[in-house]
Amino acid sequence: MLQPLTLNARNHNLNAVRSHLAEHLIGNTVDLLTGSKKILHGIVTGALTEAGKPKIVVNGRQFDLHQVLTVQPATLV
Repeated sequence: MLQPLTLNARNHNLNAVRSHLAEHLIGNTVDLLTGSKKILHGIVTGALTEAGKPKIVVNGRQFDLHQVLTVQPATLV
């Protein structure tokens, strides 16, 4: 029988998935919500973890994954 995961284990697994996603966004073009009604368009040039949360780098600035609105492969842009 499978044992349920503890909250700590679930958070670790979720952060691992988010980190993996951030790394795989490198090279893709994204639209990001940067403020109230402000959208930034750019290419993801890096991924990092800050305070345990994965972030992506676009135009030299760091963004949380929840700010991503759209993703397009760079080959389609």
